[in-house]
Amino acid sequence: MDTGIAGKVAVVTGATRGIGAAMVRSLVAEGASVFGTGRSPESVETARAGLGDDRRNVVLAPADLNDPAAPERLVGLALETFGRIDFVINNAASFAYRSLAELTPADWQELAQQKLVAYSAIIDAARHQLVANRGAVVNVAGIAGCVPTGETPHVGAINAGILSTTRFYAALLAADGVRVNAVSPGDTDTDRRQDRLARLEATGLSRDGAERRLSSSIPLGRAVAPSEVAGVAVALCSVQFASVTGINVLVDGGRHVHYSVTQ
Repeated sequence: MDTGIAGKVAVVTGATRGIGAAMVRSLVAEGASVFGTGRSPESVETARAGLGDDRRNVVLAPADLNDPAAPERLVGLALETFGRIDFVINNAASFAYRSLAELTPADWQELAQQKLVAYSAIIDAARHQLVANRGAVVNVAGIAGCVPTGETPHVGAINAGILSTTRFYAALLAADGVRVNAVSPGDTDTDRRQDRLARLEATGLSRDGAERRLSSSIPLGRAVAPSEVAGVAVALCSVQFASVTGINVLVDGGRHVHYSVTQ
C-alpha cells in the first residue's frame, strides 16, 4: 500500500529513544527522511550510533525545548538539511512522577514550555512549509489528558491542553490542506515505565508483581509497544488518512474503557 510518505521529510522531536525513536524507524521504513532532535548531545550521540543503515536518511541534533528559541532554530536546521518539511511530529517531553502535593511551580512551567509552548511554536515555525507541501502534524499527548490520574496531575492537565491545541490548529490550517491530529499513548514500554517498575520493586514487590500492578488497569493486559504508537502516528501522516484532522487516537490497551466501566 502506497502511504504517500516516501520522499517526504519529517521533523520529529524527542527522537532519540522510546516512542520518538520508534517513529524515526517507522518513517524511514516508509521511505521518508527524518530530522530528529534529542534533549542533550549525549542522547543524540547514543541514538546516532544505533541507527545502522538508517543513518543515511536521518539527521539527529540536540534541541532543549526549554529554550524558547529552540523551535525556530530546529525548523531552520531541518530546512537547511533537507530543503523541505512535510510532517511535524511533536513528541518531546520530560517529567517526574510526583503527586500534586510534591509538584512545584517549576515542574508545571517546565512541562508547559516543552509541550504547550514548544509544540505550538514548532508548528508556527514550520507553517509555511506545511502549507506549501499540504503536510501533516501529529502531536503526542497522552492518556492522562483524557483519564485523570493522581500519579501525574500536571501531565494530565497539560496533555488536555495539547488536545485543545490540536483541535485549534486543525481548524486553523484545514483550509490550507494541512492536517493536525493527536495520538495519546497509555502505559508504554519505555525507559519511563522501567523506572516505574523499579520504584514498585523498591516497595517490596517482585518484578512480576510490579508488572501485574501496572497492567491491572489495562484491559489488554500489557504495556503498549513504542512501535504501536509510532504506527498510528505514521498512519496519520499518510494519504490513507487524507480526510482526517482534529482527532485524538488513544493507543492505551483499552485503559480508557477500564476507567469508564470502573467509575
